[in-house]
Amino acid sequence: MDFYRNHKANLEQLLARYPDQFSTRENVGFVWPDGWNALVAEVCDQMEFYSPALRWLQIKEKFAGLRMYYVDGPLVADDVVKMETIVRIDGTYPDASIVQPLIDLAVRRSTETCMACGQYGSRRVKDGYVLTACEHCFTAP
Repeated sequence: MDFYRNHKANLEQLLARYPDQFSTRENVGFVWPDGWNALVAEVCDQMEFYSPALRWLQIKEKFAGLRMYYVDGPLVADDVVKMETIVRIDGTYPDASIVQPLIDLAVRRSTETCMACGQYGSRRVKDGYVLTACEHCFTAP
């Protein structure tokens, strides 16, 4: 099972559609399974409307669930002190009371969405790895 076959194209499409959301220098990486691309795109679309200041820090899969981490708008880390010291430079912040429930819903939906094809799936273990897969993708060679 190759869950990331179209990852590069999926990421490029979202980078083109939502360049501001992916414009942070602090990003740790953006790698999610193909089957969850619609979930990620839906959250990005909602953020464009509800919280245009949002910037993604990291989007990934972990323990068969989607993880989406964001910063509170454009931030600059002070290199002289610890990374926890963050200076806000534009005064706009995502409203966590709106942003977090939308992300939480996508995370919950990812635990029932096949990582390969996007259809209904369930958590399974294969070769020691926890994954979310439909019956067809789970049994495919």
